[in-house]
Amino acid sequence: MHFDQLLNSLNDLNSIEGDNTSIYAKNYALGKDIDAQGNLAAIGYSGYLDTQAYAFTGQFDGMGHTISNADPLRGLFALIGRGGVVRDLNVTNASGHLGIRSADKEPPQGRFSRSRG
Repeated sequence: MHFDQLLNSLNDLNSIEGDNTSIYAKNYALGKDIDAQGNLAAIGYSGYLDTQAYAFTGQFDGMGHTISNADPLRGLFALIGRGGVVRDLNVTNASGHLGIRSADKEPPQGRFSRSRG
């Protein structure tokens, strides 16, 4: 699989945020474990618009790595659209909720879990 961006830092991870809808259709891979230090922006947007236009429709491969100490206001993946894939991602010591939502009102496919370290 081709990845548009390898994410190796908190800044890299936070770059998948905003109103530029093209960023939500790309393929990303987590290159190493990332400590979010409570400063993680949500991927996808589910605020006032709550539309498919801001849903994450790309692929996010955690490659077995971990995002720890996340405290995203709107959830880690605020909105996952049709065709959006999140796989092989571990989340530990997360505050709040994972906030994984599907834009088409159906539950996202796959297994999601959270653990406290």
